[in-house]
Amino acid sequence: MKFKKFTPLVTGVLLYGSSLLANAGIITFDEFELDVYYNDYNQASYNHDDFIFTTDVAFNSLGSLHPSYGTSAGMHASGVSANISLKRVDDRLFDISSIDLMIGLYNSYDGEIPVFFTGMKSNGETFNQVFELPYSINTYTTFSFNNSFTELKSLTWQQGAIYHSFDNVNLRPSIKAPEPSTLAIFALGMICLASRRFKKQ
Repeated sequence: MKFKKFTPLVTGVLLYGSSLLANAGIITFDEFELDVYYNDYNQASYNHDDFIFTTDVAFNSLGSLHPSYGTSAGMHASGVSANISLKRVDDRLFDISSIDLMIGLYNSYDGEIPVFFTGMKSNGETFNQVFELPYSINTYTTFSFNNSFTELKSLTWQQGAIYHSFDNVNLRPSIKAPEPSTLAIFALGMICLASRRFKKQ
C-alpha cells in the first residue's frame, strides 16, 4: 500500500527518463548508405528527431561508389567556406560529446586541417574548440568536445577552404536543469501525493 503513495512521483520520473532516452543518441546518416556516386540529397537543412542542421548553401552526402567515401556516408556542406549550424528544433538546450570528421580525397593538402567549432549558451556566452583533421583518405576520426559544450543553444562551424565530411554526431538533450514540462510533471505528482495523504488523515 505504501508504494501507491509514490505512484505519481515514480510515474513522473519514468516519463522524464524515457523522454531523454528517446531523444538521445548518435546521428549516423544511415539513410544515405547507397551504392551510388552522389546521393540525391541537396537541401540547406537536415532534420533528425529533435535536431536540425542548417547551412547557407546545401548539404550533400557521398555514396559508397565515390572515391572519397569514408566507410560511411556522412554529410558535408557543398560550398567552400559554407557555414554550418546545429540546434534543437524546439530551441531547447542540448549537449554534444563527439563528432566524426574526415578530409575528402580531392583535397590535396600536406599536414592537418583546423576546423573551428563554436558553442553558444542560452545567455549568449560562447565557447570555442579547434579540431585538427589529419589528411587521411577514407578514414573518419572521432573528436571529443570538452566539458564546456553542454547546455548549448546552438553549435556552429565552417566548411572552410578544404572540404570535410561529418558523421556520428553524439548528441543528447541537456539534463542539468529540468525543463518546464518536467517540473510540471513532478509538481503534479507531489500534489497528488499530498492530496492522498490529506484524505487519509
